[in-house]
Amino acid sequence: RASAAAFFIETAHRYKSGEVDEDGDHPADVAHAPDSLFQAATEGLLRAMRNVTLVQVHGFASRESGVEVVLSAGTKRPKADLLSRVQRALRPLGLGRIARFPDESTELGATTNVQGALVRARGGRFLHIEMSSGVRKNLLANAELRAHYFEALTRSLASP
Repeated sequence: RASAAAFFIETAHRYKSGEVDEDGDHPADVAHAPDSLFQAATEGLLRAMRNVTLVQVHGFASRESGVEVVLSAGTKRPKADLLSRVQRALRPLGLGRIARFPDESTELGATTNVQGALVRARGGRFLHIEMSSGVRKNLLANAELRAHYFEALTRSLASP
């Protein structure tokens, strides 16, 4: 329904799959692993297609800030149009406070995400979505909400 070219999924928890390495990295945190299958798949996709929009969905534990969803382009100077469009599309769903990085949230901005850096370097768009545990649980439990979320997201990504 989204006309997606590919779907990559990582199911291992980034902090629970192994010991921290000598650089302080977690082995299953593929968003920070340049030698991962995720990175190889991203490179292959970028070789095969132009104008790629890569969407990464991540989860986080609840925070004192009250933010439930953080939208980021993985850079401290994003083009606000994509983030604003996604934010406007998701707001009516009642997910809670949706913040854009870095304007409305100073954390969870994916600025060290290696797939995001690669996509941006090749001229593509990168959208990083962080969702609280509560939002993820609501989406899993409510098929109608999940469908509305998916439709809102795909509509907002359809514009260049």
